[in-house]
Amino acid sequence: MGLAYIPFFLGLIIWRCAFQYEVSVEDGKVSVVMAGFSYRGVWESPVEETCMLLPIRKRMLLRELGVSRFSHQYSSLDANPLRVLLIQRKGKKHPHALLFKASDEFYEKMAQELKRQNRDIIIRTKQNTI
Repeated sequence: MGLAYIPFFLGLIIWRCAFQYEVSVEDGKVSVVMAGFSYRGVWESPVEETCMLLPIRKRMLLRELGVSRFSHQYSSLDANPLRVLLIQRKGKKHPHALLFKASDEFYEKMAQELKRQNRDIIIRTKQNTI
């Protein structure tokens, strides 16, 4: 029974470490491209559906914000801090959280671009995040 878990955890480690992710905001949409081992997956969402961008310190904060679903779009080997983009899909009660890792410089540029395309978005920084 225990041997059956070895391929599962080996696959999980490869998926969390070997794939690379690219986050971008352009043409009115947020997109994440996951690539590795000849596989390429794309995740997209309209900018109008984004409601908050914030650095994260505690995962419990997301539960307090009512997040029910998470998309982990980062490599575990990435040393950059974890960031969260909350997306409120039309017709859904709870927001969706896109978790990604990004440098401070990229975070600031992404925040400016999101604010330019969606004036209703809430941008949090290290100073005003719990």
